[in-house]
Amino acid sequence: MSSDTVTQIVGPGYLATLQGLCKVAETISSLIGVLLVGVDYTGWVVTIFEVAAAFSIIIAVILLLLYVTGVVEKIRFQWNKFQFGAHAILSLYYIVAVGLVLDHGQGISKVIAGGVFGLFAVIAHLLDAFDNYRKQPIF
Repeated sequence: MSSDTVTQIVGPGYLATLQGLCKVAETISSLIGVLLVGVDYTGWVVTIFEVAAAFSIIIAVILLLLYVTGVVEKIRFQWNKFQFGAHAILSLYYIVAVGLVLDHGQGISKVIAGGVFGLFAVIAHLLDAFDNYRKQPIF
């Protein structure tokens, strides 16, 4: 690892970082996506999508609160590695859920729109994972 490591911003300024913006985007995109998909559509596909969206919202909000409040500095843990793993695994699960929703949407515009917002959330998770890897490579 090189000596020019990227520092992690903690506190209210975290909201202006790429990770902070990604977490806000993950939360909003997942929330809009689950509302659109769950309105007129039921079944196992919706359940899979809603679980992915719920995990996305929960993880993003908890991590956002931990960084904004500065709790991450008080708890000694490799947060960037944890976030990288969580975002990578969630991205894989979420992309499968989005694919199923878009495939089984049967031309319902709300469901397709919800799937597109799910794709936005996947992109935000992947950007977040990349930024975490950039700050603390796992290998």
